[in-house]
Amino acid sequence: MCLSSPSLSLSLSLSLSPQRRKVVFLSESRRFVPIHPLFARLTACKTTMMGTRRQRKRQPKDDSQIQDRISVLADCLLIHILSFLNTREAVQTCILSKRWINLWKTLPTLTLDCYQFSDCEIYENFLFMFLSLRDHSTALSALLLHNNHFENISLYQMIYCFPVLALTKYLSHSLSFPTLTTLSLKHLVFGCNDDGCVDPFSTFNMLTTLIIDKCVLVDNAQNLRISSTKLVNLTICVYDFLSGCNPRTADFEIYFGIELYAPTLHSFDFTGGHYIPKLFGSKTALSSIKHVNINLKQTMEDSLWENPSILFKWLVNLVNIESLTITKPALQVLSYAHDDLLKVDFPSLCNLKSLKFNQIIRPPLVTVIDFLLQNSPSAKVDF
Repeated sequence: MCLSSPSLSLSLSLSLSPQRRKVVFLSESRRFVPIHPLFARLTACKTTMMGTRRQRKRQPKDDSQIQDRISVLADCLLIHILSFLNTREAVQTCILSKRWINLWKTLPTLTLDCYQFSDCEIYENFLFMFLSLRDHSTALSALLLHNNHFENISLYQMIYCFPVLALTKYLSHSLSFPTLTTLSLKHLVFGCNDDGCVDPFSTFNMLTTLIIDKCVLVDNAQNLRISSTKLVNLTICVYDFLSGCNPRTADFEIYFGIELYAPTLHSFDFTGGHYIPKLFGSKTALSSIKHVNINLKQTMEDSLWENPSILFKWLVNLVNIESLTITKPALQVLSYAHDDLLKVDFPSLCNLKSLKFNQIIRPPLVTVIDFLLQNSPSAKVDF
């Protein structure tokens, strides 16, 4: 049944007799319209519920009936929640409750961003107070500091011991973290020490994992020395002027060699593009490396002319490689020195068990693969 008026249109499907229908008054059309009893009951129920809600809104709230679920949490849970916050925010949160006032002292992490502070002095003062007043019986397991517009932050003079450390921006000379096991450095500037060398890791007696991501040298330094007696995993990603850095106008050095003095080094992961650094070091350190990943992002047309010979010397010096992962651009760089490769003795890769590529290799590069496999023809090749 369909009823309509200039101001209202209502469509219902009715199955009951007219005698069982209720009548409601539609004010919009000024007419009496029969309506299904179920619809009427639903309308009445909705009206009652709306009235109940209005009554609830009018009732004043009783604070005694509001349950405080946060305060009843154990301290370990509160500390775990606070550890996800920036350290400055975590300290500010602890001020909100007398019970929480000292919780920040047992935070297992320290995370700070220089943009939260107006100047370097305030930044250093906060760091000093945090590290001085915290509970040193609780180990500080991770440190993450972003120092993008402050220089000469003397952090290493304040810090006692960390298993994990991540820093960004500027540190000069040598660092001193005798119990550090994992170190990640990004966009860091290294300066020479009193001997004229860049050797920032010599005092890292427990360091096992080192990540160097787009770091540079100053003071006319030529090589970055990595000396650590227990280093196992090394990852290096070098700057590339094609990504926006022009070495001719910069006051720092992005082209530098790598000196390895790490007798226990087991894994070496390198990422580069236009530039491949020269690799030096003790025979013990170079021969201890078993797993190598060479990830070049640029081909020979975009790289320096000496890259083929440098990359070839890498493979010659790393004599005991068991697994080698190499990108297609790296094979292309080696292919430009193919004629010279055939003229020299290649004593390396005798222990190679696995050779992996990230792309399908076309026939022109197959000769380079054959060259790499000449001393280990039974090695597994994965594309």
